Amino acid sequence: HMLNLVTEKKEFPAAILIRALEPRDGISLMKKRRQTEEPFNLCSGPAKICQAFAIDRSHNGVSLSSSNSPIFIKEGEKRKEELIWTSRIGVSEGKDRLWRAYLKGSPFISVK
Repeated sequence: HMLNLVTEKKEFPAAILIRALEPRDGISLMKKRRQTEEPFNLCSGPAKICQAFAIDRSHNGVSLSSSNSPIFIKEGEKRKEELIWTSRIGVSEGKDRLWRAYLKGSPFISVK
């Protein structure tokens, strides 16, 4: 499973694959779902994110902009860390495209 966010209108292929994230809330529930005590291993991969958040195929096509949805994105607190943009890891094609982003100094980044 993976968390792939469609970012454009229907029939226009554009999406963002969430490959990792920094857990901030609900960590004890994520640890239980992932059966790990190690915070770094909670959301350090697409399948791990789905396990941590209990995301499955029943969530396919849900709106992420409605708070009534089982999964939604909301604006959080403003972070002071610098956002770093790099090329993707382990991909030879498109190395000139800066499609990978992370917060500078985050302990949850596997490759800097």
